[in-house]
Amino acid sequence: MKALQRSAALQKNALPSTLQDAWLRTFGPVGSGIPALRSYRIKRERVETMNVELDRRGCPMVKIEQALDKADLADRNIKAT
Repeated sequence: MKALQRSAALQKNALPSTLQDAWLRTFGPVGSGIPALRSYRIKRERVETMNVELDRRGCPMVKIEQALDKADLADRNIKAT
């Protein structure tokens, strides 16, 4: 998911790769026309659905933001060495 966030940021600042993406960025809702952002939202919804099921079963849920922050810290530590 972290890689998709980075990719979405890059794609947002780049020119659209297809005519459909250009059209969506111009006339669609905010964030449309960016394939990585669409993939990120799908994966995030999947994790949130999984959290509902985990909670229903009495299991600890995945804390998405904390997990992404930990991944970001790990990336920074790897780059620093």
